Amino acid sequence: MTAYLELVGPAGSGKTTLTELATRQLPGFSILLIDASPNQHLTPKLTRHHLVDPPLHTLQSVLSTLLAPNGNGTPLPPKNEAIDWAFHDLSVTLGEEIDLIAAGPDLSGDLPEAAQKALTYGLGRLAAEYDLVLVDGYHPAIHAVWPAEALQLIVVSLPDITDSPMPTGLSLVKTPGLIVNRFPGGALSPVLEWLVQEHSLLMIGKLPHYKENEREDALPEAFKNCLLRLDIPLQAI
Repeated sequence: MTAYLELVGPAGSGKTTLTELATRQLPGFSILLIDASPNQHLTPKLTRHHLVDPPLHTLQSVLSTLLAPNGNGTPLPPKNEAIDWAFHDLSVTLGEEIDLIAAGPDLSGDLPEAAQKALTYGLGRLAAEYDLVLVDGYHPAIHAVWPAEALQLIVVSLPDITDSPMPTGLSLVKTPGLIVNRFPGGALSPVLEWLVQEHSLLMIGKLPHYKENEREDALPEAFKNCLLRLDIPLQAI
């Protein structure tokens, strides 16, 4: 059964770094990474690191092609075979059993019904071939694809936030986890205390602000300990 892990939170909170670290902590598992954040930082970071070209197509461009207007100026709902074909070559391979998909910077969060159906069918079938789908960032249209019973949300926050980083209007089955990144120690801020209570979040980690010479070794292990506190069906973590 595929596990779906979605990292959400404000820009600069460390979602992209933790997404990359998760791939190192799960050797032997097939992983699909999805760059769903508005700034699309994960894609250039990982493609440069692995010396591969960025994806030729994004979810945004694939849906635009599938739903291009016909001769009468109106788009026709694509057939399942066309959707399968369009999604087949969407990902780029980063390493052994690790693939990457980019959402595209302008993928609408409120897709037309036909586009959302195509996304749910195509991305859902593709994702189901992996042990883990790891999503960097929250995107409403992508979030709607995942089966609620298999989705684990992780809120990544900084210690000094002033607004809630939790997306609104979510209906979740699993208790969301909370990671406070670059935590200086001491008590949580009033905003974070409120966030935990308001959304019934499970505190799974307070990650220190590591020095540069400590970060490479200490942060992956600390994040692994966070994942161990979650109900993720990946026994070899």
